[in-house]
Amino acid sequence: MQLRRSLALSTGALLATLALSSCGFDLGTDQPYTPGAGVNERGEAVDVLSAMIVAGRDDAGTFIAGLANGDPESEDSLEQLAGGDDATLETAEFEPIEVGPGGYVSLADEGGIQVTGDFTVGQVVPVVLTFASGETFELRAPVVRACHEYADVELPAAGAKDEEPGEAYSCEFAEGEGH
Repeated sequence: MQLRRSLALSTGALLATLALSSCGFDLGTDQPYTPGAGVNERGEAVDVLSAMIVAGRDDAGTFIAGLANGDPESEDSLEQLAGGDDATLETAEFEPIEVGPGGYVSLADEGGIQVTGDFTVGQVVPVVLTFASGETFELRAPVVRACHEYADVELPAAGAKDEEPGEAYSCEFAEGEGH
């Protein structure tokens, strides 16, 4: 009798532990997550992945992102990039960037879109991307240094103020500065 009671209590404790330790449903652990410096925005057909501005100095940088077309039958193209929320962001002219059906384009591999404005590393810049399909994305792109994995990104020569280019950012960390 003691053995049955002990077995029943052990089994009950095991089942209770399993039930109480489960994560539940529709939690953050079930959501798509891509760790990285950029921001992701998923749309109806096109997804904008790891969007950011890579800067070598204040007020000038290159917008890069991955553009993934989830529609297997229709192409789309990025037509316009502009500043959002009254951001002083100017973009260099660019040809529409086509993303084929079910295709993917890395703006970093394509040279990116050069931007100038009033920003510095560590800030987030509101940007608006408009596609030929009419889909529009409003996102806040972080500004990162053109160092390490971003060292090969093409950068504009000067800032938005039509002045001499400011001092280039260093890729070395100062004493006591985080990484």
